Amino acid sequence: MDIQSLDQQYIYWKHKSQWCIAKIQYIPSSAKAFLYIWQLDGSFLGLTAGKDPTTILQSQGFKKWLREGSPNLKKVLEERAKNKPTQIELF
Repeated sequence: MDIQSLDQQYIYWKHKSQWCIAKIQYIPSSAKAFLYIWQLDGSFLGLTAGKDPTTILQSQGFKKWLREGSPNLKKVLEERAKNKPTQIELF
């Protein structure tokens, strides 16, 4: 699997020692990937600086996502966000 095929995909990501859900946005012109990060309860945390794609492909979160059979985390995030008082928009 390469980073281009993962563009717009949601994976697990570890942020400040807690599991989160992150959406990958790959920018070919810069050869960098950016991550939009949400807590598991649907709260938006922020956007990362551009990361080397290898960092993402070798991350614990990506490997966890693969081990779990590549679940549809966007759907999980949307369900959890529905229960929050303030709706978030998925990019």
